[in-house]
Amino acid sequence: MINLEVVKNTLIPLPSIEAQRDIVARTMEAKAATTRIVGAIARQIDLLLEHRQELITAAVTGQLEIPGVAA
Repeated sequence: MINLEVVKNTLIPLPSIEAQRDIVARTMEAKAATTRIVGAIARQIDLLLEHRQELITAAVTGQLEIPGVAA
């Protein structure tokens, strides 16, 4: 059984405050980089969807020319 006395006497290893601050700083940098990457990917997806729609429109309206294929 675990009682309050056992819990009081249990040592929990913790990094120093400086090490904790370093961990937090590196984590925040990684989070910021991830946020930038996610934003860039989202913008790229939007551009690809827009380009796809433009290609579909060009193909349907007969404006799409494919080299080597006769009209």
